[in-house]
Amino acid sequence: MNRFITAFVFIILVSLFMGCDPDTNDSVVPVPSDEDNVSVLNDIFKGEPIVVVFHNEFNIFTAYSRRLADGTILEFKNDKPSGVIELEDTEGNKWNYAGKAVSGTRTGSMLKEIRMIKGLWLAISSFYPKATLFNNNEEDRIEYENPTPDWLIHPDLIQQSTGQDVIPALTYPEVSELRIKNSTQPGEFTLSEEDEVIIVEHNNVVKVYPIRIMNWHEVVNDTIGGLPVTIAHSPLTATTTVFRSDGSGEKLAFGVSGKLHNNNLILYDKQTNSLWSQIKNQCINGPLIGQEPTSLPFLETNYKYVEEALLGRQNLFAMNYNTGHSFEYDIFPYGTYRTNNLINYPLTYTDDRIPTKEVVLAIIVDNEAKVYRSADFN
Repeated sequence: MNRFITAFVFIILVSLFMGCDPDTNDSVVPVPSDEDNVSVLNDIFKGEPIVVVFHNEFNIFTAYSRRLADGTILEFKNDKPSGVIELEDTEGNKWNYAGKAVSGTRTGSMLKEIRMIKGLWLAISSFYPKATLFNNNEEDRIEYENPTPDWLIHPDLIQQSTGQDVIPALTYPEVSELRIKNSTQPGEFTLSEEDEVIIVEHNNVVKVYPIRIMNWHEVVNDTIGGLPVTIAHSPLTATTTVFRSDGSGEKLAFGVSGKLHNNNLILYDKQTNSLWSQIKNQCINGPLIGQEPTSLPFLETNYKYVEEALLGRQNLFAMNYNTGHSFEYDIFPYGTYRTNNLINYPLTYTDDRIPTKEVVLAIIVDNEAKVYRSADFN
């Protein structure tokens, strides 16, 4: 009952202001798959060869560069080989969804990360008004010019949703070690196969961050394999970013500023009180203006993928419900927002080419975006 009351108060406040191999400890190995749900698209955007991957069963929508360190440009097959959850290129190499070659002559190689954003169309189209929509017409718009030198986003375009730290960020949250499927975990750790999670790996340590917890806290400061990291998830735009928190020369701790731009989370760092745009991955105001944290690879998927591809390896942990807060993590804090037609805060631009709350994948090259829909892969 206390958890429900706390959750209810939180919602009112917001409204008022509004796989690896266990033997080698390496990366994910192919595992059996009951269904054949993977679709692969080889594409080029602004000269960058990319591969876009959509996997319906595991709720994976991601992309990598097809250009390897030695200059080779790979071509990936879309013949959907049965019995495995992996990608195969025309050289015969097989790659997992974390972008690592698990068999073939390039075993151990990594696909290069490419800047991408998975999230609601309303945010992508607002931040990138000239976005190219795959298999559709381009939108011709004039870019907004910001005349204010001490802000990278004009302050008139920023809304105050709550007070600073009203939404409490987490620092070094408690985790449960994951070993056995369907086992009862400390901290009331129970997730269904459909629950969305964020997976981050470094130095042979994997941590899983349930989005149902991230929805209530939005920012997590943590360490993974000795590396200080920040995980940021914006519930109103359904976007996730992961970056090093020591990239500016000192270790920063981030919190929730209570400000939004195009309904997207604006973080602040507690050392300088600078403001940071989540989607733009950049400090937009304050002593650190213009700085861009080093992005880290991550995989956004569902818990079924964790159970089928990761369980059994060492050093696998998941953030649990022992956060020190009595939120009702089974409830989305913004009610029916994801399914209704309401947009909580004004947008810089609106684009009606597709529904505003459809989840899309945007590839960003030279500050321009190309957008893919899940429908492109069915």
